[in-house]
Amino acid sequence: MINLSTGAFYERSTSQIGGLRAQAETLQQQIGTGERLQRSSDDPVAAARLRMLARTDRISQVDTRNSELAEANLALTDETLGSIADLVVRVRELAVQAASTTLNDDQRATIGTEIASLRENLVLLANSRNISGHALLGGQTAGQAYTDNGTGIDYVGSGGVTPVEIGEGQTVVPGLTGPDVFNFDTANGPSDLFAVLSNLAAALATGEPMRSAPVPPRWANSMRAWKRSPPRRRLSVRGSTGSIS
Repeated sequence: MINLSTGAFYERSTSQIGGLRAQAETLQQQIGTGERLQRSSDDPVAAARLRMLARTDRISQVDTRNSELAEANLALTDETLGSIADLVVRVRELAVQAASTTLNDDQRATIGTEIASLRENLVLLANSRNISGHALLGGQTAGQAYTDNGTGIDYVGSGGVTPVEIGEGQTVVPGLTGPDVFNFDTANGPSDLFAVLSNLAAALATGEPMRSAPVPPRWANSMRAWKRSPPRRRLSVRGSTGSIS
């Protein structure tokens, strides 16, 4: 009995020493790596929480990138709209000049040539690119937003801009489409700025005097106001409970 108890004592002591050594090695490893959990079995609850936090962090990084891209695209849209406003104001000025009865046919034809050139510049602005290299005013279209079919300018982009997720339950629309910018209604029905400039340039090429404003005054005035004091574009965020700007 004495020998058995002594053997059990030594066996228990050896086991305890081994356990202490394992704990010491674990502590040394934690100190060396700076991590308390070496494997999930060390603390299953804490390990699960860490996995959840890591997933949340990855989603947050994606949302941050989406927000930065949306803000950059809105800034490019503002810059493009400012250039369009300058162009429209110039067309308006030329139309007023062309309406003067003191001009001859050649002078009106010269004005028409400039307006035709401005129309080409307008097409270039309409096909501006966003931060990803896609059509800035083409919605989800990767290529050009507008094409010349030989008789007019056609919009070939998509019908809208897909909202971008920037957080749980929150989205932002990162731009405009071409029709949002260039299309408007007239007394004769729907029209767009490209058609107006084309018709104006063609009429002046024949020396025909202007009898009315080629661009609807309300539309032109809004562009003029934009040029004087361009609004500061802000992200319009839509969430499950509503939207904020």
